[in-house]
Amino acid sequence: ILTHLGLSPGDALRILAKHSRDNARTPMQWDDTPKAGFTDGTPWIGVNPNCKTINARAELADEDFSRGALLLDCEKAALRAVQEVESGSRHGFVAPGMPTILFEGHIFWAQLKKRGIDPVQYAAQNGDILYPQWEKSHYRGGLKEYDRLEKARAIDREAADASASWGMFQVMGFNFAACGEKSVASFVAAMQQSARSQLKLFVRFIHQGGMLFALQRKEWATFARLYNGPRYAENRYDVKLAKAYAKYAR
Repeated sequence: ILTHLGLSPGDALRILAKHSRDNARTPMQWDDTPKAGFTDGTPWIGVNPNCKTINARAELADEDFSRGALLLDCEKAALRAVQEVESGSRHGFVAPGMPTILFEGHIFWAQLKKRGIDPVQYAAQNGDILYPQWEKSHYRGGLKEYDRLEKARAIDREAADASASWGMFQVMGFNFAACGEKSVASFVAAMQQSARSQLKLFVRFIHQGGMLFALQRKEWATFARLYNGPRYAENRYDVKLAKAYAKYAR
């Protein structure tokens, strides 16, 4: 309209930037599809490229946490505390269909042995993904963890997937049965579906994993030992959980 009134495109844009909100608008990002689930057509305002990782499907609403807390008979603040400590601002996905993961080389060592595969024969060429004792120096974070996972999958896919922690609650793949899944593969597929699916797996895991009482009573040291392992204190998981709970319980 402004250009039809004789203004140059530059002058029209300067007026719009000052008096219009269109320059601050973006279509609602419902999912990670090319048009963010906003339309099947062509939106007249462009879709933000970050819809691939920031969208409604990838997030959990407050009511989801309320429902999870109800199923676990625990405080919602306790549930939120676990999510924050395990994945923080990373949410449940690092890219579409790619849950947040952390690959554990010492678990991979044990998982290979469990399947009758001698890890020693692979260790020399795979020192960043295969080692007998826990250490964090090989962590890469974000999408780079998938480079480590794919390298491990080349040795044994099932053992590799079982050796990573998955999703916003960072549940280990070898806990697939406690999450109500029939295999490591079905566990991974469920983790890839949505944030809500990740929450469902977590709720099942807490029920079946023998740590529900600690979460309900907010006994953070006990919960951290059962959830994160006997060396939980090295990462101060119990302290972090208590601090996060205090924030959400206000």
